[in-house]
Amino acid sequence: VGRLNDPMFRVSWAPMPVETRNGPVDFSFMLMQKIPWPGLLVEQRTKAMIMNEIAELDLFRRKLELKTLIVSKLADIIVLKNTISFLEDELVRYNAILQIAEAMYETGSISLAKLYMLENRITRTESAVYSKSLMLEALNAEMLSIIGGTDDTVIIYPGTYSPPENIFSYTLEEIDISRSPAIRGKLLQMELAESEERISGASGLPSFEAGINWSVVGEPSVDMGAVNPGEGALVIFAGLSLPLGYGGRGNRTEAAEYDYLQTVMNVNAELTAYLSVIAGRNNEYRNMTNTVIPNLESIISLTETAWINGMVTLEEVMKAISDYGSAQVELIEIQTEMMTVQTLLEELCGIETKKEETQ
Repeated sequence: VGRLNDPMFRVSWAPMPVETRNGPVDFSFMLMQKIPWPGLLVEQRTKAMIMNEIAELDLFRRKLELKTLIVSKLADIIVLKNTISFLEDELVRYNAILQIAEAMYETGSISLAKLYMLENRITRTESAVYSKSLMLEALNAEMLSIIGGTDDTVIIYPGTYSPPENIFSYTLEEIDISRSPAIRGKLLQMELAESEERISGASGLPSFEAGINWSVVGEPSVDMGAVNPGEGALVIFAGLSLPLGYGGRGNRTEAAEYDYLQTVMNVNAELTAYLSVIAGRNNEYRNMTNTVIPNLESIISLTETAWINGMVTLEEVMKAISDYGSAQVELIEIQTEMMTVQTLLEELCGIETKKEETQ
């Protein structure tokens, strides 16, 4: 693309030589080159460059998609690991309560049914830890498959998490949607459509051809004196090729412009949605860390004391412990969702390098 057609070289041999004025033509050699209308080669080179940019952009987009996939899987692993950790903490609390409950049962303070109920809760929690551990192994295997690791590969996952202001490290003013792979791709498609229409227009213009023909002449039947036998005759020729049909210029450019404008609107809508998610989850994070979790910690302590004093039921103690664990899992889910949303935003806007996070 963007270069002249390959020159054509042809050798002819006549078993029964054709008699010409110069004598019988035994062999002939022809070399010909076609030359398109001026400017067509430039447009073809332009198109090739645009196609190369599109290929590079596709590779860049695939890298961002892979990063998003890894972060999404990492978020699932982080949530699951912490869920297991919180369930194990619940087991510690339940077993501590079980020791107290067994002593209270000996004194007749609680019924055997209550004791069985607590043992069932412990058993179910242990089963949940086991099943989630199996799920974690499956997620680790998926992560190894994504990153191309082997069974011997050791993945070290983060154990601490940044607060939301560091997880989401971009402001609206810093986001430049012109770097979006989707928008850049549509811009390149516009340029490609314009180039193809110019090429299409140039295809309706004449092309040129030029060449030489060298013929080897044998012994003439009649001596015309033009060429000695065994010598050659040189012919230089040039021609003009006129196309019989013309496809004309289509509406590809207009269609590409419409696609571009539609993509810009879509990217802005997605960006607004991501920012809304961040704002909402950030508010939830503040409420959870400042109010909900501290209150639940106090509720556990107060409820355990009140149960020992016979003021609340065992069910209320177990509910307080379960609510605290659920709130901790929800807090991790909020943080990992914000991490995932930021990665989606970076993929959307073509942000390749993430800002440095502080712990």
